[in-house]
Amino acid sequence: MISYCHVLGCTDRSDWEKKHLEYYRLTKVKEKSAKTCLRNKRRLWLAKLNQDFQGRNLDNIRVCSYHFRSGR
Repeated sequence: MISYCHVLGCTDRSDWEKKHLEYYRLTKVKEKSAKTCLRNKRRLWLAKLNQDFQGRNLDNIRVCSYHFRSGR
């Protein structure tokens, strides 16, 4: 399966030549055991992406390692 980076303006995909990049999912929060810190972390990720994900499956959202200071 091909992973796409969902940061606006980023065109990185897992099937291109940039094999050194890794793709990270959003923090997952289970409703029954949702902790405030995880819920806030996921909310911040979505805010930073600055896109409308209403009605989309958030499990498929990825961000490539290029957008992290440490690469992770």
